[in-house]
Amino acid sequence: MKRKKFGLIIGLLIVVLLGGAGVFLWQSASKETVVEETNTSSTNTSRHQKRHQRSKESISSSSQSTALNNYTVEDLTSKPKLAATSIVLYGVNQLPNQVWRNHQSILNQPQTLKVKGTGSQTKYLIALNADSEIGYRFTGETNEQVNYFVQNQANGKTNVATVAIKKIVTYLNYHVQPNQVASGVGNLTVTVDNGAAKADKITLADWKDSHLYYQTMLFYGLKNAGGGWVEYNQAFERQGSNQTFQVEINAGGNGRATIVMAYGDQQGEAGFTLPVNDGRRLYDFEQDTSATTEQILKFVNEHGGKSAVRQVKIETIEADDIE
Repeated sequence: MKRKKFGLIIGLLIVVLLGGAGVFLWQSASKETVVEETNTSSTNTSRHQKRHQRSKESISSSSQSTALNNYTVEDLTSKPKLAATSIVLYGVNQLPNQVWRNHQSILNQPQTLKVKGTGSQTKYLIALNADSEIGYRFTGETNEQVNYFVQNQANGKTNVATVAIKKIVTYLNYHVQPNQVASGVGNLTVTVDNGAAKADKITLADWKDSHLYYQTMLFYGLKNAGGGWVEYNQAFERQGSNQTFQVEINAGGNGRATIVMAYGDQQGEAGFTLPVNDGRRLYDFEQDTSATTEQILKFVNEHGGKSAVRQVKIETIEADDIE
């Protein structure tokens, strides 16, 4: 009897111990689950906060970026040389084409942009060597895109990429220094090679029109002479036919001198003198720049002829009329 009671007591103790152990294990597991879920939630929150912070930093960085220029699509439309400079600078710096990218400094020195064709077939070309050119043309319903290409005698024309003008303007405003834009515009000369070029040719007989004569001489001086001509040319590149040159004629040197006195806000003197009868027959500009009639006409006709020189608006004043 005592043995039975003793066995019963032992059995109850075992049941109590097992039950307590189960409760302890269940509580421990619950705590671990809570900790794990809490840690997971905390980690997710941390990741979300980091993503949100990165997003804020990105937006903040974008909003703080400062424009170097403030050009618009309309600026490029109304200023052909600015458009050409912008398009070429984008091409040599951004296009995924080695021929273009190999010429990143192409506008650091004088270059000629040759315009060929008319209408939608117009191409704008810069010669790299005797048989290779880089170029572009405008495409789209409103010429809102630029199609870049390379061409050579061996392979003909190869298209490189088509880029929206808006994208080129954005690149110009945020990635090109103002002095680089001005330098490119100043170094670029545009020549027209199409069916209308013959009608634009200036001959010696055309100089009977004194107004055209002075326009021709100023155009040559702006593009070739040094001294005061340089600053006038820089102003002309910015303003074009929006301003008028004030020109004093029949001045100094027995009436042989012509003097540019002003162009818009630009002041100063630049000029040329008529040839003297010393056998040279040279027109003398500033900074030891001189040219014969033939050289002047050849240069002007290679750079747009009448259409180009008529962009040089002038007002002539007789020297005797100046008080």
